[in-house]
Amino acid sequence: MEKAPRVSFIVPIHNGEKLMHLALDSILAQTEQDFEVLAVNHRSSDGTAAVLEEYAKKWPDKIRTFAINTGTTASTPKNLALKNAKGSYIAFIDCDDRISPDYLQKMLAVSENDSVEMIGCGVASVTEQGEIVSTSILRENRETGDFAYYRHGAATAALVRRDFLLKNALFFPENKLPEDVIYSNAVAYLANKRVLIDDIGYYYIAHPGSVTHNGGFSSFSQEQMPLDEYESDLPVIFKTASVNPVETYQYALILSMWALSFVFCRHSSTRNIAQITRRCSKMVRLYALPMVSSPMVYHIGRFKNELGLYVRLGVCAYACSLRLHLEVPFACATGFLFKLLRR
Repeated sequence: MEKAPRVSFIVPIHNGEKLMHLALDSILAQTEQDFEVLAVNHRSSDGTAAVLEEYAKKWPDKIRTFAINTGTTASTPKNLALKNAKGSYIAFIDCDDRISPDYLQKMLAVSENDSVEMIGCGVASVTEQGEIVSTSILRENRETGDFAYYRHGAATAALVRRDFLLKNALFFPENKLPEDVIYSNAVAYLANKRVLIDDIGYYYIAHPGSVTHNGGFSSFSQEQMPLDEYESDLPVIFKTASVNPVETYQYALILSMWALSFVFCRHSSTRNIAQITRRCSKMVRLYALPMVSSPMVYHIGRFKNELGLYVRLGVCAYACSLRLHLEVPFACATGFLFKLLRR
């Protein structure tokens, strides 16, 4: 019987002909070679298929390719690959990002014979020329249990046990954006055994054509966002979350709701912003009321090493507006300001 790899790298690709080599080459150059690559061509109209075919011919023992034309977001190729993966661990990588050569080696070194459910590392945002713009280091205070899992809930920069994902049915919500948020938060806070590496291993490369760079994450309707999934999953997550104290997950929730209300829909219509903000605020008040009661204590000082000042100030302002029941006009005013700045 063929031995299963320790790690399955999942790389969703949409029109990645010119940039997909960044992710694939950095994976294939790993110092630890016990892995497979599942590269999924998702609705590409450029030369992605031909490039993938060349990679698969050159690395037949490493790369498996798939093609899918359904689904409107990266959730579909990610879920497809997750169901076909064979590795003990799953690692997601965006096709236009890269990882350090010792990414796997350092992560697996702390896996405790592959018993750790989630292993995370730091992230650097870099320009196309390789200049570091910002960094985010994940840290865990083992005395208090504080744990920040950041990058707005991105699924990258982590190894997660495949059986843990399947047992908890942790898939990505189909046709929703941002698709990573609820998945990543659930992984980080349901994992009973996790390790964080105080080291940069994942490099997010900002390209002019990327969705996040060009503002594509800023005009969502509430139908496009995973709000229904949040409302159904939050009771389960708060009941079973392994993080102690629970305030840590409450902070993650208000951070995510701030992002959905003020970042991902900032260029939407005023009516759409108001609808999204009301639903997000309801969830915060149900599950994270302490974050609203003492906003300065939680949002300025906490996670200062993991979160930038801009983010902490933004979440603090959101919490203050919630406390005053002014979050809807505050969100709408913020959206109006962004529209003025774009003119």
